[in-house]
Amino acid sequence: MNTAPEAESKKARNTANTLLLALLVIAVLCALLWWWHQSTPPGLRDVLETAKPARTGKPPEVAPPATRPMRKEEPERAEKPKQPAFPTAESVPIGMEKSELLERFGKPNMVTTSVEQGQEMETLVYLRRGPPKKEIVVVLKNGSVVSVNSLNR
Repeated sequence: MNTAPEAESKKARNTANTLLLALLVIAVLCALLWWWHQSTPPGLRDVLETAKPARTGKPPEVAPPATRPMRKEEPERAEKPKQPAFPTAESVPIGMEKSELLERFGKPNMVTTSVEQGQEMETLVYLRRGPPKKEIVVVLKNGSVVSVNSLNR
């Protein structure tokens, strides 16, 4: 009476057949998906053909850009915005507020921010690229200048 090995053998064959069937179904689904992506759905070619503009010898007409009439008060040429002065170690006093610094000298080229012992620290760096090259480093503590350093390169 060898019923246990026969039952295990039958179970193994059923498992193998189930796996083969699953692989076959997956392969068929993949093939259908590939075919669906490769083919153009019926009627889409007609839509694409009608969406193309008709070819004529003339270029398409383009509306002229909208213009607004100039007021008499407006100058004919726009004036160049005035460049803020470049800061120097002497022109930035200790205690100057950040808002006044930015108003007088404009935005810096680089800003770093940190917190040291609960105090907000900022380092503003102004660079002048033209000759002579110059770098001004302004350190702010809680929004007020605490040090100014000037570097010539």
